[in-house]
Amino acid sequence: MSILINHKPTNDIRVSCFGEVLWDCFDTGKRLGGAPLNMCVRINSLGIKADMISAVGNDVLGNELLGEIKDKNVSCDYIAVNDNKKPALSKSRSIAVVQQVITLLLMLL
Repeated sequence: MSILINHKPTNDIRVSCFGEVLWDCFDTGKRLGGAPLNMCVRINSLGIKADMISAVGNDVLGNELLGEIKDKNVSCDYIAVNDNKKPALSKSRSIAVVQQVITLLLMLL
């Protein structure tokens, strides 16, 4: 995750976050994700202007990503739409599976 902060003498702070925007896929459905995007959404929620720099595919999933990002009041001005980019999906394990793995690892220690 990378963040650039442009702090001007006028005390106006503008932040640019760049990196992946993707769908986190869970057993219960998909959610907007990507650490840089999560940070960008949080910074904006604090009243600091933050822009996201990234790219999405020119497909249904990419368009859905853009819609969800706009719904979070994050500008999509610096998110490129690329015909050659594959959909960004992250298949996440359910919490129960993760807890089972952690329990197993603790037993082995």
